Order: sequence, then C-alpha cells, then structure tokens
Amino acid sequence: MNLVVITRNFPAEGGDTAFFETEWKYLCQNFANVYLISKSKDHSKVIVIPENVNIYWYNPTQKDRYMQLFSILNKDFLKELLKSFHGQKITKWLSRFRDILATELDRRAFSKYLKKIKMDLNDETMMYSYWMTGETLTFLDLKKKNKNVKVISRVHGYDLYNERTLGGWQPYRNRLSQELDAIYFASKQGKMYFDEKWPNCMQQTREVAKLGCKPAEDIIQVEKSYKKNKINLLSCSNVIKLKRIDLIIEALALLPEDVKVQWYHIGDGCEMNKIEIMAHQYLDDKNNIDWAMTGRMEHSQIDRFYFEKEIQLFIIVSETEGGCPVSIQEAFAHKVPAIGTAVGGIPELIINKKTGLLLNENPSARSIANAILEYIKYSNAECRSMSENAFKLYQREYNADINAQRFVENLLLY
Repeated sequence: MNLVVITRNFPAEGGDTAFFETEWKYLCQNFANVYLISKSKDHSKVIVIPENVNIYWYNPTQKDRYMQLFSILNKDFLKELLKSFHGQKITKWLSRFRDILATELDRRAFSKYLKKIKMDLNDETMMYSYWMTGETLTFLDLKKKNKNVKVISRVHGYDLYNERTLGGWQPYRNRLSQELDAIYFASKQGKMYFDEKWPNCMQQTREVAKLGCKPAEDIIQVEKSYKKNKINLLSCSNVIKLKRIDLIIEALALLPEDVKVQWYHIGDGCEMNKIEIMAHQYLDDKNNIDWAMTGRMEHSQIDRFYFEKEIQLFIIVSETEGGCPVSIQEAFAHKVPAIGTAVGGIPELIINKKTGLLLNENPSARSIANAILEYIKYSNAECRSMSENAFKLYQREYNADINAQRFVENLLLY
C-alpha cells in the first residue's frame, strides 16, 4: 500500500515535527511508497529521508490561492455558506464566510498542485491529512475519482473546536464527518466533542489515537529532592493569549514571602514582550520569586533542562486544549506532576491528587497560588507518590513509540 501524507511543518523544525517524527518512522517502514507533502517554508530537512519516500514542498502563494476564485462557485461552497448563515448576525457570518472561503481556496489550490506532481494512484493508496484542513477536502475529491484511495485525518485543537474560530464555525465538517474513512483524535474529550457536534456518520472509524512523547533521556531516574518552601516550577507553551501565562505571574506574586519559587517558562510567541514586561512589574520586587523565560527549545534541550534544573512541578493554565498536551506528557516522562486547568484532554492526564492538582476551567490567580501552596505542603512521601503515579500513567498511555506503533498497525487494517 502507498501513503500520501500532508503536514504543516514536518520534516523541517518546529510545529508538528515534534509530534509527528516518531510516527513517521513506522509509517515509512510499513508502506511501500510514501509521498510526503510539507507546507513548511523552511526546506531544510531535520531527519534522514528513506529511499521509499518522495518529498514535495507545497508553498502556495496568495496569488496561487486567489487564482482559484473563479472556480469556487460550486454546489458544495454555496451549500456551506447557506448552512453557516442560518440565524447568525451579519458580523459573525462574515467571519464564517472568510473561513469557508479560505478553506475552499486551500482545497482548490492543492488540487491544482497535486495534478502537477502526478502521483501514481493505480495501486491501493491511503491519503493521510495530519490536520483537518482544506487539503483534507482535496483528498476526498481524489477519493471520488479513484476507487483505490482511502482518506484519513487526525484532528487536534484549532481544527476541531468551533470556539477556536472567530465565527464559531469549522468549515465543511458535515462533509468530512460523512466521507472520511477514519478520523483520529488526540484525546477522549476531543472525540466526544466531535461526536456531539457532527454525529452524521457514526459507522465510520472514529478513534482516540494519543500522540505521546519520547521517553526521557535520563533513563536512570535520580531521586528528586523535595525542599520545604522551595520549588522549581516549569511552564512550557507558546506565549499566546489562550495559554494565560499572565495568570501564572499573578499567582506567583500572591505567594507568601516564606515560599521560594524558581519559575521557568519555555516557549515564545506573539505575547512574549507583553508577558516579560508583566513579569518584571509583578515579580522583580519579590525576594522569594526568581524567574526566567528561556524562549523556544527543541525536545532534546527540554529533556536536559528537566534534569539540570531539577524541575519539581509543572504548571499549565490554558483556556482551551485540543488534546492531551504533550508538555504535560513530557513532564510525566520526567516524573514531574502537574497543576492544570480542566479543559480539553488535561483531565485525562491530571488525575486530581494522584498525578497532580486539577484546577477548574477558569481559575483565579488566588486558586492557582493555593494549588502551588498545597503541593509545597505535601510530605516527601506524598510528592514521591504523585511523581510515580505520573510516570506510570506516561508509560501506560503516552509513550510515543508504543502509541505510534499501535496507530500504524491500525492503519494497515484498511
């Protein structure tokens, strides 16, 4: 069987590469020919490409996309517009119109591109969209013309939740929910959400296929020290509004002076400058709080960071999450429990008072501070138990190698 797969960044650095690279190894081993289509603008490869792989860099310009305007007035497009308009205010519908138009342009531009590269679809072929996007629709269009084609898609967060779009509408989900051969979700909560919103075709394969992360390189786990009134705290995420890093800063500022915290944040993003200014304003005068924002790191660097800085507790206060955050999985792989909000797949990871402390969906800075204080008050034995529970959960459900093997074995059953 042949495989055609489209990614956003892989095999270049950043984005989905960190999530996809383990799975990629098993895909290449089990499919005869692999066509990898990457939307990355960085054409430097960070992995070795096997001999059975053909790689294509797909970087449509705005001109390429808007050249398709003349071909979008079709039945599918008009039907989607009418559905999205029902009962909506004009401002919200305009946002929906923009999203539907963008999806349709992506679909048409990708269709034109695939005609140029002339893939051999005579043999049995699986088309795999790592994100549920306009390009996924293009694969479905090809499936209609080629009886040998099966189409599957993963779905994560921004491509799943209506609430993650300005107009509250994920384009073409009715068609995708009916025509895809299989849809794979990063969390149980994500699958429940999709089933509730788009129950159209429950006989298709809809499964949870957790991503996982690589095992920690420091295989020999050192005995962690649990110092009274002293904690090394880590957060790791893009520095964007929905990650609510400002709440972490506010919470740290509320801690009593006899509680000493070293807080590190790994990651960068559009709100980096704003968050650094806020951290200076709230924390620089606090004798009990030290902080550092490291910027983005590769997985291997994060791995060493946990070991070198003796991280004791992880924290995440996201507003929404599409799946089970890999950042928490990485913490658990290092025997580090977590404090987190009960959104997305986080409750599947943070079992309250077992693998960490679970906050409500919209915690106050005070409640976050109280959770940090609660953890600090635990005895060494209680902290050690929580660490072991987190590590066991990682080994059981979030080891990337094991999960990737299971996922690929599942694909081969089609």
